[in-house]
Amino acid sequence: MAGEAGVGVIIESCMKHVEEKMKDMMPYLKNLKEGLPPIELPKVIYGTGACFQAFEMRLKQYFSYMEFLDESFQGFREVGNIIGLVLLLEVSGRVGEERSDEQTILIGN
Repeated sequence: MAGEAGVGVIIESCMKHVEEKMKDMMPYLKNLKEGLPPIELPKVIYGTGACFQAFEMRLKQYFSYMEFLDESFQGFREVGNIIGLVLLLEVSGRVGEERSDEQTILIGN
């Protein structure tokens, strides 16, 4: 596998990619935020379907920009996947450390 040094390089590369993606997405997000009307959350008692329709009606005009939405959602997917990968690498590293600690204890006794 990559080893500890390799994992560090992978994480560093992933974080640089996230920073680049966020810089690329910032102008879109600022424009979207400025253009969106304030949205009041529908009441839960109306149910999931009615809540979805309420959001759909309020955001209908933005669906005409599907190319923009596809690009920005892809950016969010990439950032989310990278964050998930980094978290998995971190967890697997901790598990590996715990196992090596257990082996050291077993061998020492």
